[in-house]
Amino acid sequence: MPLWYPAYPWGAADFSRAEAAARPAPSGVAPLIWQFTSQPMDRSIAYLSASGLRAWAAGDTEEDDMPQYVNLGLAKPYTLNPGGWDSIEYTKEWTDETGDHVTGGSVFVHGASRFTGSISLSITGLPVGAVVQARMSEYEGDTHKADHPIHEIIGTPGGAFAVLPLTKRLARGHGMRVRLLNQSSAKVTVASAVLTALVWKES
Repeated sequence: MPLWYPAYPWGAADFSRAEAAARPAPSGVAPLIWQFTSQPMDRSIAYLSASGLRAWAAGDTEEDDMPQYVNLGLAKPYTLNPGGWDSIEYTKEWTDETGDHVTGGSVFVHGASRFTGSISLSITGLPVGAVVQARMSEYEGDTHKADHPIHEIIGTPGGAFAVLPLTKRLARGHGMRVRLLNQSSAKVTVASAVLTALVWKES
């Protein structure tokens, strides 16, 4: 992982603008320090805490300890029909520092990597007591390779809500998706799905 990355998207810029921008990821790799302008002087932002920067300078840590941030969601609700596992397709991309998410795609991270995070789901129209199941599933390209434990989202009078953990180590060449299974007999609406994850890429 490179330590320093020079890229000047705005010409002259201040630190607040760089802090508000997504962390750059040239070729899917996140630098530790981004030199974001050379006007009127060189200015850089470090993606390390003060103590982390001191530890790195002293040689007490490795450059790849810093995770990359992924934050995806839905641009609008969609219908989930009864029966059959269906992958969530993320149509809104707030942050994708890994560069693993293709616009409108269902894969949120590729291996080799480790990740941890959650997905917050809101489902409307699910009958009281009925269930929508959710699970992470690994794919190699479009070929299904493995499933992970199932979580159940149960319909209540006020709707159905769940925050599901996303933590796993992913093999090289595999992509991870979140899939849903509507076990009720009614069509339901996935009103929102907000995925947030920290990803550590492995060499």
